[in-house]
Amino acid sequence: MTGDKAIEGDRPQTISTPPSNPFDLPPSPPPTVVKVRDSTSTPVLNSFQLSFLRVLNVPPSSQLRLSFTISKGAYARATKKLAASEPALWAYVQDKLRHDLINDHLVIFRMPTLVHEFVSRKVADTIHDRLRLILSSPAINSDTRHLIQAITSLGSARVKFTKTWHREPDQQFKIKSLQYPGVILELAHSQQSKSLTKAADDYIVESWGAVQLVIGIETDPNSKNIYFSTWAPNLEIDGEEKVLSCKKTTDSDLVRDEKGNIMQGELTMNLGHFARAKEITRLFPRADTTLTVSISYTEIASIVLEGEQEQELQDQAAEAGEEEIDAETHNIKKRKRDSSSEERLLSADEKDRMRREEKAVNETESADMDYPG
Repeated sequence: MTGDKAIEGDRPQTISTPPSNPFDLPPSPPPTVVKVRDSTSTPVLNSFQLSFLRVLNVPPSSQLRLSFTISKGAYARATKKLAASEPALWAYVQDKLRHDLINDHLVIFRMPTLVHEFVSRKVADTIHDRLRLILSSPAINSDTRHLIQAITSLGSARVKFTKTWHREPDQQFKIKSLQYPGVILELAHSQQSKSLTKAADDYIVESWGAVQLVIGIETDPNSKNIYFSTWAPNLEIDGEEKVLSCKKTTDSDLVRDEKGNIMQGELTMNLGHFARAKEITRLFPRADTTLTVSISYTEIASIVLEGEQEQELQDQAAEAGEEEIDAETHNIKKRKRDSSSEERLLSADEKDRMRREEKAVNETESADMDYPG
């Protein structure tokens, strides 16, 4: 597979015989609200997320998913309005709401699970450990040392391509003085592999090749399978023009199979992946960019397993509720912080709006069920 932009799969065709007389057509059915269900879980949006969608003018029927089509300029208008009149919601959108804005027409909410967060952080920590190991070698020269010391991880900080296009990766590594990261790490469920490919394409092409390596780790919630993919810039000559594209350099390599068996292999990058060659040469002319950073598939599988165990512990604690509370806490009461008037107003508004939207959805579904066609 190459790094071409993801193409949606063909939709199944429905073959029907039209009536001979157009006046025999049944009346148009009422509009249908389609409840979209993710293959792994049903997205549950909080009041802040729902409020932001309201300001973006996203209709209630679309709020059962995690990606939302918006009109041109709606994002800029919404954020300007929030900054001026809704500071609590504005602060949430700026600091807490992980989301991608794609070319001013699509907003994607990112709602990572505990496993997702755990794995991305542990992989980032492991990469830093490998860099420190290289740094500890007395054999490296001063430019190589300075290059490694300049590499920093920015987590899910926003990567801005234009004013109307940004993405928020799971992890990223960049050289401090440069605009774009050189290495991006993204995690996804295996059913989301197309969206992972599209994200890789955005990072590489929209950064004009500044992003040198996108690492994708895919897990399958219905089995023990773990897959590993990488993407890199690809420059081709088309007549008198140079064309930049995204090329898939590792294609869904199996790390752990459905029986839990771990495959042989490793994730490998070198110091040259952390920025364009010309930028490294300018900043660190004598740096040895061939030095490698490697993480074995055994380590990746171990990290994922540890994350899965943490998720299981959290799920068990949530199911147990207060039954598992330590005996020492039984005589302790909880004192909740008083909500601010702003928070109370937001909560009341959202509850009222959600009641009205739920009523509208139920009425629409009822009308659909009664429709004879």
